[in-house]
Amino acid sequence: MKIDTKTTHSAEEITREACKKLLANPVMEDFAFSVEKV
Repeated sequence: MKIDTKTTHSAEEITREACKKLLANPVMEDFAFSVEKV
């Protein structure tokens, strides 16, 4: 996923929310992600 933000912190927050709401079922699954500057 590519996210355009000014800070790493805001990219982490957006990614965390996307994982919770769209990508993972929090009842049955865990998730992990990493943020890289490109």
